[in-house]
Amino acid sequence: MTPRKPLAQKKLEGDIHKERWNENEPKYSTDGVHPPYHLSDVAKREWARMYPILTASKVMSDADRAALAAYCQSYARWVLAEGHLKREGYIKVSDKGYEYQSNWVGIANKALEMMHKFLTEFGMTPASRTRISVAPSSKETDPMEELFAECKAEQGGR
Repeated sequence: MTPRKPLAQKKLEGDIHKERWNENEPKYSTDGVHPPYHLSDVAKREWARMYPILTASKVMSDADRAALAAYCQSYARWVLAEGHLKREGYIKVSDKGYEYQSNWVGIANKALEMMHKFLTEFGMTPASRTRISVAPSSKETDPMEELFAECKAEQGGR
């Protein structure tokens, strides 16, 4: 079952089924959400990188703080696990000489899986981004409209 999409995302994607739109869904503030104190330093750096991207695309709100924090902490876990794997290798050898996979491989893979889920929810993967169509800002004007306005002004407003 596909998770339901918020109204803003449906509008961005150009969903034509307006009868399915929930115009009364809750709207949350976007006034400077700060990262939770418990995030690691790596997770805080990822927050600082991702938060402006998400707010600029109008995806982030105060209600999404925990989801972004969970993504950032998963990212930090992945970085930590990859660091261990780089130093120690993917394969370990037991006392009896048997080879086995490092526990860090599983940690890295699980962190990547969690990151992917959150990135998809935020529309931050190439595939999930293709489903979003952002309408031009109302501040942008159509070049033809500008030309018509100039012609009208030259003719004295007729």
